[in-house]
Amino acid sequence: MKKLLCVLLCLILASASVAAVADPVTIDPYENRGITPADVGVNPRIDGVSPTTGRVLADIEVPDGFAGLAATGRYFPLLVQISNSGGGINKVAPWNVIYADVFYETPLYREGTTRISCLFSDLMPTIAGPIRSARVGHIRIREEWDCAFVHWGGQEYEETNYRALLRELGVFDKNLDFDGIAPNRAGGKLFERDERIAVPNNVQAFLSRMASVPAEDQTAAEHAWLFADEPLTDGDDALSIRVTWGEAEGGAYNSLLEYDEDDDCYYRYLLSDPKNPDLYKERKTGTPITFTNVIIQDTDCNYVAFDAPDMQNVGEGNADFFMNGRHIAGYWKRADMESRTVFYGPDGNEISLRPGRTLIVMIDEKNELRSVSYE
Repeated sequence: MKKLLCVLLCLILASASVAAVADPVTIDPYENRGITPADVGVNPRIDGVSPTTGRVLADIEVPDGFAGLAATGRYFPLLVQISNSGGGINKVAPWNVIYADVFYETPLYREGTTRISCLFSDLMPTIAGPIRSARVGHIRIREEWDCAFVHWGGQEYEETNYRALLRELGVFDKNLDFDGIAPNRAGGKLFERDERIAVPNNVQAFLSRMASVPAEDQTAAEHAWLFADEPLTDGDDALSIRVTWGEAEGGAYNSLLEYDEDDDCYYRYLLSDPKNPDLYKERKTGTPITFTNVIIQDTDCNYVAFDAPDMQNVGEGNADFFMNGRHIAGYWKRADMESRTVFYGPDGNEISLRPGRTLIVMIDEKNELRSVSYE
């Protein structure tokens, strides 16, 4: 693992005027990339291969009591709302999210706080947390997977009411909404508070129990991505990615992703104190949470109030892909609520990801507080 000293050195070099170091490249969300997306359908799932990580299922170690595709052979993901308070580090760091396949980071407040949505599919641990509330944009993410949705309440402004949208989309009728503040329709204990941890970041969900709730004849949306084992050689160098959300809580949500060649992944650091970046890791085990693929998805986000984002993740726009220390400028498109989001390379064809965990940063392009750069 890349040592913290190396990260500090990278930060110092990035801010210094050193001729040998190239200036960081700031991504322009409005750049016309001239990409014409091809018409694509649904990718078929490949027997024995994860549709969400590209891993060989037989090679995945399954701990006792876990559910998920690698454990039971059933594909039915859970999208889980995870706290990112203060950047999700130290005393408010998450637990057991290391088993999630996909992380979405999305705006929560206009000033620069964010929330994490974790998609669990390959493995579903017995418990995970801390569970927090939902916004309507998160429900739109759920809709493209048509999976179970795990959260603790949500936004109830008239224009961005999570209950109204769940009802409109028929999620209640499918019995796929697991809301910790609502009556438990499924039966059995699905949530509890860890009293050793301070409220509100102490709720955990019994994910492996939730996995057994959908009826055997229920199916989730087919959502296989394309994967390629070969390292990316196109594009330009991207050993370091900086995501700036704003100065909320002293910039606690701003992050730096550093590529480690030995581990072939990006380690994520939080930058509330740029001179002493904090490694993003699980609270109870101290395991770093790393990413093989990082996707920056430029979206449109309106705010009904400062704490009520209405993220429009149906549509199209620029997307940037980071894999094995390389960057590719691309595009994304999602035709409607029932469709999956397709990520395209410069040639207009669907891009192939590397097998492993993916971080998708849905950044609201119109907000002047936001920026993404790399070098």
